[in-house]
Amino acid sequence: TNPIEVLELRLIMEPGLARLASLRASSFETARILDAATTPENAPSGEVDFAFHLAIVAAARNHLAAEFYKMLRQVGVDARVKVARTAAPTCPKRIAHRDGEHRLIAEAISQRDPEAAEAAMRAHLLSVQRQIMERSNAGAFAA
Repeated sequence: TNPIEVLELRLIMEPGLARLASLRASSFETARILDAATTPENAPSGEVDFAFHLAIVAAARNHLAAEFYKMLRQVGVDARVKVARTAAPTCPKRIAHRDGEHRLIAEAISQRDPEAAEAAMRAHLLSVQRQIMERSNAGAFAA
């Protein structure tokens, strides 16, 4: 599976789910999203990222979207194995950048601002897409 194809589907789906989460999240769900936006020291970066996005999907309260999202992320994990073979390990600078993007999304959701939540999620995923394309252009997907 091509990681860019996975990101294209995430770009179609996740901004809308962030919008819904901003409208539907309980105070508990909002607190969980805000907490998940920052990676604890020595925590597995990929697991933290998945937990953040999954918390948003859960707060959108669409069970079909949640099941589809879990499947899509598993396909994404399989696709990232190709990248992981040649990509540098996740660095603190990259984690800090991602956490900053996550906090913008979380804050928009907690402020009940659907337009900002949708825009912040779209910007975040476009940033991820650029990183994947840069790695791809550097030969990270060569088999």
